[in-house]
Amino acid sequence: MNAQRPGTAQLSMPNVNGSTRVHAITAVLVFLISFGAIACESKSQLLAPAPAEVRIHIHGLGIVGPPPVRITYPDPTSSASSRGYLAGVDACITRKMRGVTETSAPLTLAFAIVSCPVGGVADMVETPSEVALGQAYQVVEGVNERVKPGESLRNNVAALLARQTPQYTVELLNAGDHGLPARDVPPDTLLTLENVVVKLLPCAGGEQPAPPLTLYAAVDAALLRAGDRVLLHRTRIEYWSSDSMSFTSWGADQGDRLTRALAASQRSLAEQIVQVFFLADAPIEMRWPACAMPN
Repeated sequence: MNAQRPGTAQLSMPNVNGSTRVHAITAVLVFLISFGAIACESKSQLLAPAPAEVRIHIHGLGIVGPPPVRITYPDPTSSASSRGYLAGVDACITRKMRGVTETSAPLTLAFAIVSCPVGGVADMVETPSEVALGQAYQVVEGVNERVKPGESLRNNVAALLARQTPQYTVELLNAGDHGLPARDVPPDTLLTLENVVVKLLPCAGGEQPAPPLTLYAAVDAALLRAGDRVLLHRTRIEYWSSDSMSFTSWGADQGDRLTRALAASQRSLAEQIVQVFFLADAPIEMRWPACAMPN
C-alpha cells in the first residue's frame, strides 16, 4: 500500500475515453465562446440614404463646418483611490461573473475565487503610475492643440465630393456664416456638420482600475435648402475605432496612435456622409468591432 503524505489529498482520475474528452473540451469551448459573445456584443447601425428627389435638385453645395472640436476623455487620475490589489480582485470577479446563467453561476464563482487573487495582482501591476498618466495627459492635450477634427472632417468630405460627385460645385463655409457667399451662383443646398464629438471612452469589460479606452466619433449631418433652410435629410453618423488600449498607450510615441486613429475616424465619417447623402441607393449597414464598444 502506498503511503499518503500528510496534508495532501489523493485524486483518482476516471477512465475517460477519447470521444468523451473531445465532447467535454467542446462543451467548455462553447461555454467560453458564448460567454465572450455576451460580454462583447458587436454593434450595427443602419443608415438611410437621402431620397433621390432631394439629390436631383442639388447643383451647388455649401459645406458648413462645425465649431472647433476637442477630444474628450475620462480623467486619467480619477480612479487613483480605487487602485491596488483589492480593487483588482473585485474587478476580476465582476468581469468573470458578467452574463453567467443561474446554473453556471456557482462553478463560475468558484473559479473566480480561485483565480482572481492572481488577477488582482495583475491588475495592480498593470495600473499606470501617476507620472506615466501625467505624461500621457500632456501628450494627449498636445494632440488636442494641433489636430482639428471638425476642420479635418469638412475637408475630407469636400475632397471626396470633388472626386466622386464632380457634378456638384462645392464651397467651404464656416459655422459662423449667417448668409450665403456673394457669388454669381451661390450654393442651392447646404450640408451642415453639427454636434461633432470625439471621445476616448471605456470599452466593454472595462471595470478594472485602468480600463482600456476606445476612440469614438460622431456627427449630426444634415442637408438644408439654402434659400429657406428647410431640412431635406438628416442622420447621425458614428465611428468606433478597432483599437482599445490604456490611456498611457494612447499617449505613447508622442500621441502617434491617437493622431492616426483621429485621422481614420474623420475619413470614415466623411466616407459615410458622402455615401448616405449623395451616392447610396439603399440603406447602408455599418458594423463596428465587438470589443471596442463604449459602456
